[in-house]
This record gives sequence, structure tokens and C-alpha cells, in this order.
Amino acid sequence: MRNQNISSVELMGRAANACFQWLINHFNEGSRSIYIFCGVGNNGGDGMAIAKLLKENGFEIKVFEVLFSNQPSPDFLFYRDEWTLSGEKVYSMLSEADFPKVSSSSVVIDAVFGYGLNRPPEKWIQHLFSHLNESKAKIISIDVPSGLYLHKIPATDEVVIHANHTLTFEFPKLVFFLPQTSTFVGDWHLMSLQSNPEDLEGIDCQQFLMDEKTIAALLKPRAQFSHKGTFGHALLVGGSYGKMGAMLLSAKACLRGGAGLVSVFVPGCGYLPFQSALHEIMVMTDEADNQLEDIKMLEKFTAIGIGMGMGQHPKTIRALHRFLLNNKSMLLLDADAINILAEKQAWLSLLPAQSILTPHPKELERLIGAWKDDFEKIEKTRAFARRYQLVILVKGAHTLVVTSDEIWINSTGNPGMATAGSGDVLSGIITGLLAQGYTSADAAKLGVYLHGLAGDLAVSDFQSEASLIASDIIENLGRAFRVFAK
Repeated sequence: MRNQNISSVELMGRAANACFQWLINHFNEGSRSIYIFCGVGNNGGDGMAIAKLLKENGFEIKVFEVLFSNQPSPDFLFYRDEWTLSGEKVYSMLSEADFPKVSSSSVVIDAVFGYGLNRPPEKWIQHLFSHLNESKAKIISIDVPSGLYLHKIPATDEVVIHANHTLTFEFPKLVFFLPQTSTFVGDWHLMSLQSNPEDLEGIDCQQFLMDEKTIAALLKPRAQFSHKGTFGHALLVGGSYGKMGAMLLSAKACLRGGAGLVSVFVPGCGYLPFQSALHEIMVMTDEADNQLEDIKMLEKFTAIGIGMGMGQHPKTIRALHRFLLNNKSMLLLDADAINILAEKQAWLSLLPAQSILTPHPKELERLIGAWKDDFEKIEKTRAFARRYQLVILVKGAHTLVVTSDEIWINSTGNPGMATAGSGDVLSGIITGLLAQGYTSADAAKLGVYLHGLAGDLAVSDFQSEASLIASDIIENLGRAFRVFAK
């Protein structure tokens, strides 16, 4: 508003017009009854402005004002007056007696509360939300589903609108990506307010979305006269009797992730599997046959990934300690390496600055302690990352890359990737990127995004989510990279 010299009413008009354009592209004129529920704040003003645009274009509209306050915002009153001065009716709601009957064939536009909600709505309003949820009508929320907070989880007895679609402005919200809150949002869509880059300068934000544009900016082109040494030498350390598959997946993913050379250090029982299955890999073995007991590195490596399938044999724990005392390479720790560190937290001081940890949820809990909700989980992870100068992945449907200063939210991946070995593949990809000289944060972001994109490409062509396996992710990594080869 300040930079473009426009009023708040004009800004609200832009928001309403963007939502209107989305709505007319998704619903046929006159095909359904549309009920618009407006609060008396600015979110309700958006709803009133949308109602006028829809009515002018032939839609049958009923507008209800949810009177949760006797102090309506000026912008709400402006658009309410526009609606009523055009001869249209507003149905006032003060209690459950005012609830309309809403059929499953209807469309509901939820413009009751926006992002500013900070306390539970009154019970009758929560009952309204239940009434709308139970109608099975298609619900489109404006900005944020009503009843959903931006900075805390609703209490179990609070009711939140369950939207099919959420039309939000300029940027998504963190709650769109958290396990405890994303189910309220449905599919989210960004509406433009016609902002310019200079309008956003100086905004203090520590949360960022990884999308194709941000990832494309991170990827380094390959010079014509490169050689295998240009792209680093990665070492993967892990494996134990019966768990060599984790290392095989990681090693192949590391190669597919672009590392110039990949070596593995495994127990003796891993020699034949690697030599027969992965011809491009160099194999070093422990003197022990079934588990790691003495990790000997005879040369310097650009990056090391450790922990996949490693187990927690007492001799392996001692071997990890000796390794950490001597290691100087960039480091990624996964699986049992993390579980051991959770028990031996004094060893965290031995990790090189910006080491990457890739725990699954239970491993993360062992590392940082239990949390009461997703927000506390993120704050505890950030504090842990800051204390030890780490990059930590919070794995999930939208994996978070947490650094000391920022949180990056992944936008790729699908439920089919919740399968054995998927995490081993991710660790291999990131280690390969570290070996190529990417910073820890950039390697983590690139690895998480490409891993999810490869899973999406596998499902889009021939796999179902139910049948996806970790090897399918590896086989589609090349296609994921090609998305950026434009």
C-alpha cells in the first residue's frame, strides 16, 4: 500500500478480483448455489467484494454475515455497503438459529476469519463450522481456513473449517505444510496482489518454500572440460549383516546425484554384494565381517555419509567415536549414527560445523526430546541446529531443512515415498551433492527437492503410490535433473 500508493480498500479489491478469477475458472455459471459466510473483519470484506463480482457475472449468491463482533472493520463496511446498495440482501447470523441449510451440491466460500485469529471462536461459531463441514459442500476458504491459527495448533475440542481449497495471498503459510494443520487446508492456491519485488524488501522472514525456481537458482552447470575429480569423491560408511541393502541404495543414489567418484566402507560381508551389484563403486572393507569395528580411511574424501544400515553393536559405537575424533571431511549422518549420537550427545561437539543430520521422526525425538506439537518440534529443532551449528532435516510429507537461521519447506514428494529405503536414497543424494562442493544447506535443499521430484515422476508415469519402492526414486533421478535442463 505504501510503495504503490494505494488504499486498503483498493488492496482488498485486488484480493477479491484474484479470487473471483480463480472461482469462475473452476465453477460453471449458475451450476451451483454459492453461500458466502463473511466475518466482520477484513477477511469478511474480501468475501463481500467476491460476492459482488460473482453476482455481476451471473452466479446465484447468498451472503451471510457472522456477527462475532460489534466493531466491524472499515473495509468490511465499505464492501458490505456496496453489496447492499446494489439491492442485495445480507443474512445476519447471531446464533445457531440463523444457520442455513446447506446441501452437498452447494459451494461454500469461507471468509469468516483470516490470519489474525488468536483465540478460540465462540461456541456457536464453532458449531457453524461443524455445520458447514458436515454438509459435505465444497468449501473454499479465503486466505486461511477459519478457526485455524498461524502460530499454534487448535485445541482438540476446537472446530476448524475443513476446506477443499484455500485461496491465499502472495505466499503460503507455514501451517499449510505441518502434519497437524495441513489437513484443514485442502489444495492451496496463490492469489496475486500485484506486488513488486521492492514491496517485499525488508520483510523479516525465516521460512521459505523450495520450488522449481529456487532450486534452479542453486544448481551449478557442468563445465565442458570437467572430469570425474571435478565433482568430488564421496565416501559412504555403514552396513551390517542383513542390512547391506541400505548402503547399496545410498551408494547408487550418490552416483545418480552427480558425485564424480563414490567409495564405500562396509563390513566384510558387504564386499561381494557391492562388487557384483554396483560396478561403478570402489569398495573398502572392515576386518570384521558382520559389523563395523574399525573405520579406516586411507585417503581424503570430499564428503562422507555415515550411518545407513550400520547397527549399534558396541564395537560399532566405539568405531564411530574414533571416526568422529579423526574426521575432517564434510559430513552427513543418518540412521544409527544419529541414534548413537542421541545416546552420546557429548560427541556432537566432534561434528564439523554445518554437518547434516537426516533423522526420521523417531530418530529426531531421540535426539532433541519429545514435543507437544509441530510448532514446538520446529522450535526445538532450530535450537538444536543453532547450538551445534548443524543442518537438520525434519522428514515428512513436506520435509523441512532447518539451519541455524532459516527453515526451508519442500514442495515435492508423495505418500508413496513412505517406503523402506527411501531415506537411504535421500542420504546418498545429499552426500553426492556435498561431494560436488555445494554448501551443506544447499546440498540438503537440492537433495530433498530432487528426491521428492523423482518420486513424483515415478508415480506420474507407471507406478502407483502403493507400489513405489526406493529403487524407483533412484531410477527417476535423471529425469528430475532434466526438469532443470532448459
